[in-house]
Amino acid sequence: MDQSARDAKGTPRPVERRVKPFTILRADATTEEGLREIRAPFTLEELQKIVGGLIEIVELPDGTRVTLHLSLCLVLLAGMVMVVNEEGSLLDLPVNEAASKLCGRRLVGDVLYCHERIVD
Repeated sequence: MDQSARDAKGTPRPVERRVKPFTILRADATTEEGLREIRAPFTLEELQKIVGGLIEIVELPDGTRVTLHLSLCLVLLAGMVMVVNEEGSLLDLPVNEAASKLCGRRLVGDVLYCHERIVD
């Protein structure tokens, strides 16, 4: 949180960031990172395009640090979720090792890791 805002007494007060980071964890072990404005969350159509079908939101435990590979280390923060393909197992999508490691359960297909505030 940005500490630049101040109350009437001049005391710094936390201000929520207007953008939130996201990471797309692809089943082929590649990633795509970006920022998304809270006032312009992902639409259902965008989420379905990312995961390749119907979506399911998976809530994550917070505070856990997970090293997925040498170039990607994520900390599970409060409010973070994963958006997965709800029918991924039925469609026989490949296991997503990175997302599975983060979540602590078997996940398949491409997965969006993001703050719940940017999922519409």
